[in-house]
Amino acid sequence: MADICNELLSAKSIRLTITPQEGTPIKKLIKSQKSIRHAVAVIQIEKALAGDMPAVNFLTDRSEGRPAQTIIQKDSNKPDFTELKFITMKQ
Repeated sequence: MADICNELLSAKSIRLTITPQEGTPIKKLIKSQKSIRHAVAVIQIEKALAGDMPAVNFLTDRSEGRPAQTIIQKDSNKPDFTELKFITMKQ
């Protein structure tokens, strides 16, 4: 699947025929001077500049990576060391 997506995104044009269950087929031609990948990036940048937050999140996730998630787990099986008593042993 990734190979197909990469091939389509690297193309300069894509011809699509969308055939709905009912009705007539819809034909689309998508063109870009550089690549479809470039066109998608330009569209996302334009949306982000217009204030579209999902587009902003999409761009930051792709350019900077997603932030690391921290999971805090409370384990009831861990010993409680809040009340320690020291014992001295006699020899």
